[in-house]
Amino acid sequence: MQHRAPLSTFILACLSVWILVGSTTEAQWASWNWKKIPLSSPYNGGYYLGIYFLPTNPNLGWICGRSQASGGVSYVLRTTNGGQNWLGTTIDDCPQLESIYFVNAKVGYCSGTNQLTNKGGIFRSTDGGVSWSEITPLVRNSAGQFVKPGLWGNNFYDELNGLVIGGGCGAENQLFFKTTDGGNSWTLAYYAEDATGLSHVKMLDPNGLCYASSSGFIWKSVDGGRHWSKSIYTGPPYWQENLKLYNNSFCVATAGTDCDGQSGPYVGDIRFSTDLGLSWKRTSTGAAMFGTFLLNDSVAWAAGFDRHVMRTSDRGATWRIYNCGLESPSDYDDLFFINDTLGFVVGDGIYRTVRPDAAPDITIQGDTVLCKGDSVTLKGPDGYTQYVWSNGHVGQYLVVTESGDYSVQVILPPNCPLMSNPVHVTVYAAPSTNLRCSSAKNHICDQDSVVLSVQGKFASIQWSTGETSDSIVVRSAGMYTVRVSGDHGCLAIDSLYVSAGGPIHPTISGTGISHLCEGDSLRLAAQPGFSSYRWNTGSTSRTIDVRGAGQYWVMVRDSFGCAGVSDTVSLQVDPNPIDLSAYPGSVFVIDSTRSGETKCDSLIIHNLSTDSLRISQAVLFRNMEFSVPQAQLVDFVIPPLGSKGLLVCYRPSTFHSQQDTMLIGDFCHRLLFIRSAGIPDTVKGVSECHIPLTGSTISIGTIGLKIYPAYPNPVSGDLTVPVMLNREHPEVWLEIQSLVGEVLKNEPLLVAGALNSSSTGSSDPAQGMTMLYTSITTSLRDIPDGVYQLSVRCGSQIQAQLFVVQH
Repeated sequence: MQHRAPLSTFILACLSVWILVGSTTEAQWASWNWKKIPLSSPYNGGYYLGIYFLPTNPNLGWICGRSQASGGVSYVLRTTNGGQNWLGTTIDDCPQLESIYFVNAKVGYCSGTNQLTNKGGIFRSTDGGVSWSEITPLVRNSAGQFVKPGLWGNNFYDELNGLVIGGGCGAENQLFFKTTDGGNSWTLAYYAEDATGLSHVKMLDPNGLCYASSSGFIWKSVDGGRHWSKSIYTGPPYWQENLKLYNNSFCVATAGTDCDGQSGPYVGDIRFSTDLGLSWKRTSTGAAMFGTFLLNDSVAWAAGFDRHVMRTSDRGATWRIYNCGLESPSDYDDLFFINDTLGFVVGDGIYRTVRPDAAPDITIQGDTVLCKGDSVTLKGPDGYTQYVWSNGHVGQYLVVTESGDYSVQVILPPNCPLMSNPVHVTVYAAPSTNLRCSSAKNHICDQDSVVLSVQGKFASIQWSTGETSDSIVVRSAGMYTVRVSGDHGCLAIDSLYVSAGGPIHPTISGTGISHLCEGDSLRLAAQPGFSSYRWNTGSTSRTIDVRGAGQYWVMVRDSFGCAGVSDTVSLQVDPNPIDLSAYPGSVFVIDSTRSGETKCDSLIIHNLSTDSLRISQAVLFRNMEFSVPQAQLVDFVIPPLGSKGLLVCYRPSTFHSQQDTMLIGDFCHRLLFIRSAGIPDTVKGVSECHIPLTGSTISIGTIGLKIYPAYPNPVSGDLTVPVMLNREHPEVWLEIQSLVGEVLKNEPLLVAGALNSSSTGSSDPAQGMTMLYTSITTSLRDIPDGVYQLSVRCGSQIQAQLFVVQH
């Protein structure tokens, strides 16, 4: 269909001329209904095989075909008003006109035959199709006679240059006739290719590219039709009609299962190529196909038997039948489209596309301008049994919640679709409030406030507090709601709960002491349960140890980040009047002592102050080998700037060096280390043989008491201590001291009564006495958490160990 100017130019011309068609969308023309054009007699009894409209003036069109009555008569119809009315011309002695083509409003050519000798041929008109003259070339047969060849399709580049072809199936050669003088004379090129009959031809250049269609092949000439080659294979060599091309796209149709399509079954396919024939998409139709038409390189139509009028819009990937309005039964052979909405199909009569019947109305139940989350119901017209909406929904009612154009298709008898006009629904998104709180945890600290705000442009803002600004200040706990509207009246509601806290006033433990002695320290502990602590000293721990005078306070923050500050703790540091400088390194040494002996010595304490100094404590941490007689502390007062001796005793338990630690003081304290060692006893005598002997002790026994580890350890309630004791000393003393010598418990435990029932005895020959095993239990429920020393004394024997209290 491409002559002198690109087909795209012709289509634009068609659109400009056929303004009656107007601008319509494919959705409105989804049915492409057909309407039969009435013809006068005898043309209403014809079967039509070719159709063509002049691209430069689509009001002019021509159709060729044959009479369905016997007699070998063909018809040529013409229109001057775009196909609304047709006038006819009869060509006798021509059984079938297959192809028609006009190069302008006056000059045109038509050709065809039913392969009967001296029947049909090619004809020329110079008056727009009113009259025709035969210009059929003759060929010499095997008998030397000049006869008409079996011709089929023709195509002309202009009034003078053109091609007509035929032959090829069976024993016939393929015949390519070329004229350069409007058919007054012809040159012939012929080929003997098996089983491929020529049908249609295209001259794109009188001295260059030409194409021809044959069974399963496309022939090609590059010299204006003088020489040809069977260059493009389309598929199985079935009868192949028509050859439409647009840019790089080819479209052809096939019929039957052999070269000439005369043997059944009468099936066929449509073959589409988008790469000038290198590859093909074949679509079987189940019916013999004959006509094709390319609107562009993507949209094509095809026509065939049994009302198979089909369309593709995806380059042949899928095809759909559009035969609403075509009589049943009926067959079709060719088609032509002025544009995508105005077309003609010919065969059993002439049909043109028409607008569908009056579009059914859609009833709108609501507003078509919505906000996100709202809906409108569309109702299809009453009286139909099938409703298919443009979004695929099936049913008379459609609930719409998204923007778009919605139409419904209903079915009219006989199975003709009818599409409604579209209803446009607009759905606006609800505005986003982006509700925010200036506090990351939506919490108000005591005596503070937070800011709630919305982000964006809104037509209106309404807070649950009654305010209408984009932000509000909140000072109390509660649920706060904001309602905003956008430009299109769409609403959004958002809520946020804000919590609030009370005053935060942390306490500090250890504040019963307001002053310290020099060298002492005090542990201050902030109230637990807060997320962070910061003392005015810079420390960030919960507890701090202070040694110097000053004021101390702590700031805390809870899990919401709210802050609180404690009261201030004031500490004063006093000089320590206890002077133990007489003992270098704070070590007091008692002379070595023989085993079994006790030696006491005076510890000289000097008072540095001008006031009297009272010493009320002299606590030994072990309190085993070393001891301080407590009676002397009843009234142990050192005069101002004076000195006084404190008696300290030692009884060795080993021959090695031994040491203990003593805490001395009243309000103020000093630490002192006490050290001594045991000396073995030496015994001299004479044996029975009057030999001098000298003996020395090698160990000091611990007679009468042995304790085993207390349990549980740590202890939270009752402490149980297993002991081994001497039967001669059933009374046991238990003492619990802190590590600074504070006595928390000192009580006798009479266990003799329990010995007979719960204890076991054994004779220990090495000890020379009977030992008893039992256990003692005491309650620690009133003793605070910490590390303590447990001392158990039985007679003169003392055993000690450390344990932990943890409630």
